[in-house]
Amino acid sequence: DGFVNLTDKHAFRPFNNSDLWAGGRICGGVWQQAESQYRKTIKIDGEAVTELDYKANHPSMLYALLTSVPTLEDCYALPGYERGTLKLAIMRMINNPSREKAIQSIRRGIQTKNVKLAKKGKPLLSTMTIPEIDMMVSKLEQLHKPIAAGFYDDKMTYMLQNLEGEIATEILVNLMRLGICCLAVH
Repeated sequence: DGFVNLTDKHAFRPFNNSDLWAGGRICGGVWQQAESQYRKTIKIDGEAVTELDYKANHPSMLYALLTSVPTLEDCYALPGYERGTLKLAIMRMINNPSREKAIQSIRRGIQTKNVKLAKKGKPLLSTMTIPEIDMMVSKLEQLHKPIAAGFYDDKMTYMLQNLEGEIATEILVNLMRLGICCLAVH
C-alpha cells in the first residue's frame, strides 16, 4: 500500500472469458497506480497535465444505449444519501449478476471504502444495514428506471467495459496522431 512502481509505463487491455468483446478497459501504467492528488502533479516534457473526467460513465452509457431519455444531471444524486455511497451502489448494481449479490457487494464496498478513507483521514461513508441498502437500491432502481435493464447483467457489464475501452483507445490513437501524449486513467 502506498508503493508505486515508477518503471511501469505499459498499458494493456485485459479481456474476460477469452472474449474480445467482454471487458477490455485500459489498465496498467504508473499513472493509474497513483492517487488522484499525485496524478495532478505529473509533468510530461516539463508541462503540467490536465485531467479530463467522464462523469458517471457507465450509467451515462446505459442511458445512451438503452433509451432516448437524457442522462440525469447527476446520476449519483438522491435525497437522503451520500453521493459516494450512491456511486458505489450504482456501480455494484451494474457489475453484479443479481440484486442480492449487488446488495451484499454494496455492504462490503462501504466497509472497504471506509477503511481507505480512514487511512487518509477523510470523512467516512455512513454504514448501512442490509434493509437500508435494500431500500436505497429500490429507490435507485426507480430513479433509473429507464436503464434498469442494464442492472444485474454480466453481459452488460462486460459490454460497457469493452465500449469504455474502445472509446479510450480511440481517444488515445487520435491524440497520438496529433502529437499529444495522453495517459488513460481508469
